[in-house]
Amino acid sequence: MRIVLLHIVFLLFFSGCTSAIHSYHVSDVERSSKGLNHRKISAGSKQFTVMGFVSQTDYVNKAFKKLQEKCRRGRITNIHTRHTTDHHFFSWTNRIKMTALCLAGRSVKK
Repeated sequence: MRIVLLHIVFLLFFSGCTSAIHSYHVSDVERSSKGLNHRKISAGSKQFTVMGFVSQTDYVNKAFKKLQEKCRRGRITNIHTRHTTDHHFFSWTNRIKMTALCLAGRSVKK
């Protein structure tokens, strides 16, 4: 009986119920000029919340820092940011996914 109760509690807290896209933002787009190479980069981060109690509040900043680390010698442009939430029973997970273009070459100005 105890094992069945533990399984029920586990399923209630850790099973996915719904998912929602809250916002999708696109930054300014910069055209790449001659001599510049561009490549697509992406990074993400998440925040787990139980009954409104949050410990990691800088998950968006962490995702942006990961994006910057992937383009150290270039300039980031055309950033697409997607904010979604996966809802569970008395808990949810906020997710940030960022994709961008990294412009690199001889004439890149940061």
